[in-house]
Amino acid sequence: MLVDGAPTPWQQVPELADLFQPGPGTPEWVGAGEGLGEAGPREADPTFQAPPAEAAGGSAESVIATLPQVPPTPPRDSASGPVGPDLAAALDWGVVVPPASGSDESTRPPGLDGAPFVCRGLRVDFASAGQFAEAWIFRPKPLLFGRVPRPEGVADVPLQIEPTSNPGNFHACTMVSQRHFRMGVLEGDAVIEDQKSANGTMVDGARLTAGVPVGLTAPATVVVASVLELHVDPRYGGDGSLDAVVVRRILNVPQRAYVFVARALKLVAGKGIESGPKHTMELAWVAGALQLRNLADDGVRADGRAFPAGSSLWLSPGQFIQGQSPGEPGWTIDVTDEVLEE
Repeated sequence: MLVDGAPTPWQQVPELADLFQPGPGTPEWVGAGEGLGEAGPREADPTFQAPPAEAAGGSAESVIATLPQVPPTPPRDSASGPVGPDLAAALDWGVVVPPASGSDESTRPPGLDGAPFVCRGLRVDFASAGQFAEAWIFRPKPLLFGRVPRPEGVADVPLQIEPTSNPGNFHACTMVSQRHFRMGVLEGDAVIEDQKSANGTMVDGARLTAGVPVGLTAPATVVVASVLELHVDPRYGGDGSLDAVVVRRILNVPQRAYVFVARALKLVAGKGIESGPKHTMELAWVAGALQLRNLADDGVRADGRAFPAGSSLWLSPGQFIQGQSPGEPGWTIDVTDEVLEE
């Protein structure tokens, strides 16, 4: 839903350039100083071609629906390590931390009494009763979404149409600009801003004006370059303040989600990243590190040790958490070795 009524705090910034050159009291985009928000016009994407929807005279939805899909990545079945393809090959992310080798205690990540692991984002996989979901859990400040991830490219979050080995998907990927849009939380609102992308960003059917941030205060559909559809779900607490923003991929790799946690992502054990009135856990960023809080679920173990209700746990790559609520199937939370670093 586009906000076109009374201006929100981020709309009251005198000049858009202030977003990229923070001063006292001015909100700051993540990545300032990293060449992600340089002033002045940008060159059009060198791979620009007419979007398939326009070239074929069809809708964006019809083009998206015809692209080949990728099967879900299999979850881990124990704390021994991942199964299936290599993590780096399974998800072409900017920075991949290699998994620890061997069984020596010195190679294991911090456990229940470990130190906070500071980063900008962690990939966390949820599995229960044959269902699997992978979620990138980010800090709230906006990130850059685009075609090629760091360090080869500039995007914090890669938007690829998978499997990229398929020629149709590879062509669709070229429609996404390296700097396509920014999204995150700014001044308590979910915000999206097109970054002068070649093939545009649509929100609920309306094309965004490049360089103009737009607030998302209700669930909305975002279509990227006519080839990738996302569903944005801002979640609010009982006091009306934003808790988290969940961004799901609709047709291509639908088990993957990107989550910006403003205050806390409330979880129902065994339901992945779904929320509900009887949530028993929550994820929150504390001093740059991700913390899992067990609010009311007994029978949970983390790294082979008890994780009782009322306690909290710093999450770090390689942790494996499992539990079972009374009368419910067992579930696991797998903190993978993929990290978006500072």
